[in-house]
Amino acid sequence: MSHLQNDSYHGSTFGALAAGNNTTRREPFAPILSSVFHHVSRCLDDVDGVGAKESEHEDHLMAEFEAIINTLGPKTVAAVIVEPVVGVTLGLRYVEEHSRQPKTFVSGHMFQGHSMECAGALTVQKILDCDNLILNVMKRGLLLESFLPKGLLSYMKEYGVSLRGSRLFRTVDYGRLALVCTEASPIRTNSSSMGSSSFGSDVPSAVGV
Repeated sequence: MSHLQNDSYHGSTFGALAAGNNTTRREPFAPILSSVFHHVSRCLDDVDGVGAKESEHEDHLMAEFEAIINTLGPKTVAAVIVEPVVGVTLGLRYVEEHSRQPKTFVSGHMFQGHSMECAGALTVQKILDCDNLILNVMKRGLLLESFLPKGLLSYMKEYGVSLRGSRLFRTVDYGRLALVCTEASPIRTNSSSMGSSSFGSDVPSAVGV
């Protein structure tokens, strides 16, 4: 059995929720969380020890801690987890006053929401199938494959222009043509009408289609 303080937060997975005692996050999953964890009052003298001397509040916390260990039996305690986070409570009152956090999203992390994501993905797959989008992609891909080589044939022979990819996902590699375009600057702008910039050096070596 482990002992942790109330209102502690160790994460949002089941093990972490069971170890900590953040009631808001624990509430939706309480029935399935491990019951081997026990919690004691938090060490927050500025809030919980108001009206008492700091030493008196510390004595009270120590007495509570010893009492729960004696009640359960010292030999049953496997670990004591103490995790003070420096400065974590400095803005607590301001947040409590101004925060408007809906309970729906209190406990969430990257591995939740799979059902919604799967439903969305399945819907996309159904639309792809029902509207014959995959078949259309294949047809358009074959059309592009037939047109591109014909249109670029002379450049392929003279400058080593080549095609990469498949179907609709194609890349035209300019080969030596990229260097020729840079040197000749066929798309150089007129400095008198367009400022003073030349775009010859910006010709890419390949472009996706």
